[in-house]
Amino acid sequence: MCKVIRILIQAYRWIILLVCLIAVFAEFQVFTGQTPPHNTVIFVTDGLRPMTVNATDTPTLQSIQE
Repeated sequence: MCKVIRILIQAYRWIILLVCLIAVFAEFQVFTGQTPPHNTVIFVTDGLRPMTVNATDTPTLQSIQE
């Protein structure tokens, strides 16, 4: 009984390793041969006060606000 449990645990380890390797290869899109998309930076201006957004100091944010 103990030997069977050891074999099952080892089989589960191999299955987990296989799933992880497939996930890594899928992430890098090795199977499709495509390059991964570019990263995107998301900037959240949650801490800015409304009076600090003006055309002089932050023209881009001012244009977005309007």
